[in-house]
Amino acid sequence: APAFYEAVEWPDQQKPRTVDFAHARTLEFSPAITSEIQDLQVADFDLDGKPDLIVLTAKQVIVYSQNEGAWQLVTQQELDGDFAEVTLVDLDADVQTLTQPAATEKEPTEFPISPMRDADLDLVVSGKSGLRVFQNT
Repeated sequence: APAFYEAVEWPDQQKPRTVDFAHARTLEFSPAITSEIQDLQVADFDLDGKPDLIVLTAKQVIVYSQNEGAWQLVTQQELDGDFAEVTLVDLDADVQTLTQPAATEKEPTEFPISPMRDADLDLVVSGKSGLRVFQNT
């Protein structure tokens, strides 16, 4: 163990844990998309307990979801205007349950919503052309 850990007296239940990292799944973008990325967000957009990828390009907003270990296109929406940022927020408080993220290979667990308004996320894109809202249905 490193000298720091040997010098510190840790109670048995609070000993440092070993953390292992693994390579993340990759998502190949076409050169047309990568050259135009304005913003990118990672969030559980579809409430399945796995992170999704929301990409804002100069011409569209695109949502990718993980399905059986691979990234898949969920939806894309063309944009007409100058937008530079994508924000994810629950604007309509329309969720019925909250799915606990799957930190392991176990199935995600669903819970009733909390008073903190944990919900499905809607997309808001903003920039010189103003705001545009996309409701997550």
